[in-house]
Amino acid sequence: MKKLAALTFVACACAMAQDASQQIIALDKQWMSALAHKDAATLETLLAPEFTLADLGSSTARPPVPRADWLRNALTMNWSDLYFREIHATVFNDAAVVTGTLHFKMSGNGLPMVSDCSVMDLWVRRDGQWRVAMRRMADYSVLDIIRIVSGILIGIATAGAIGLLVRLWRQRRA
Repeated sequence: MKKLAALTFVACACAMAQDASQQIIALDKQWMSALAHKDAATLETLLAPEFTLADLGSSTARPPVPRADWLRNALTMNWSDLYFREIHATVFNDAAVVTGTLHFKMSGNGLPMVSDCSVMDLWVRRDGQWRVAMRRMADYSVLDIIRIVSGILIGIATAGAIGLLVRLWRQRRA
């Protein structure tokens, strides 16, 4: 009987941990959806006051971006195709860590960008509410750099081709 009670307790504890992990994953996805839809009210609710964004394990790490700066910049960008792959959450009482690969397309403040980057989010529960306190993102991968350079080269080639066509058109008219 004691073994059955112990197994039941362990099964319930595992189910509760699974439920909490799924809740955190859902919140992380809600955060990305709010970002894509420029939903400032939801972003304000989900981000902890001490939220920062920083590089993950980089030797050339930039200083962390504070909450206010991140919000202002993020809301000016155009986000699309924003989703997680390989997302996992681990809950430790009132803290949770989410890790995964975040895929996104972004434009604004310069060239458009497509990226797949590793992220780690730290969520904290205060007064019964989960809020994200920190996001760490890995540096761009070699594939991301190739995509960025390819985009620049395609842009230059397109501009050159348009310039050539305009010049030929003008010569034909003259």
